[in-house]
Amino acid sequence: MLKAIFGDAVRKLDSFSLAYSIELFDEHSQNYFGTLKVRIPSTYPSEIGPIPEVVSPHLSQEDVFKVADEMISSFNPSEVVVYQWVDLLKEFIRSRVEAKNENGQQNNEGPDEEKKDVSCSTLSSKHGEGLGCQAGTTLVWHHGEPITDRKSTFQAHFVEVFSKDQV
Repeated sequence: MLKAIFGDAVRKLDSFSLAYSIELFDEHSQNYFGTLKVRIPSTYPSEIGPIPEVVSPHLSQEDVFKVADEMISSFNPSEVVVYQWVDLLKEFIRSRVEAKNENGQQNNEGPDEEKKDVSCSTLSSKHGEGLGCQAGTTLVWHHGEPITDRKSTFQAHFVEVFSKDQV
């Protein structure tokens, strides 16, 4: 279904679960805005909403938390929300890019720019209980600096978990 709506911008992240990555670009300039990664629980949309992870060179960590919280709180059981989340995220990033441009700051045009991506995946108690998360638990993804050795590039990613079920 996501592929029909977003075309080549959608990639399935793994073969074990319903996890997708949707690349976001500005419709006018075609500049890279960021990526929305979503994990779809087995009880979506009847009970639990998707779990968002936001990656964007245009957002601070505070912005990432803010937009992820907006996404999570907009979910109502029995409603499909991924398409709305993509629109919400695009508008949020667009507003940040325009604000930076108005302040005379540089606008990054692609994912390979030097500015470090900040991302997080936030689970509220409302959405995380079905995944073994404790009420109020927040999972934050950390991404290390890429290291290039000869023709290979390596980057560390980690998240602190609080129970075996979160793994």
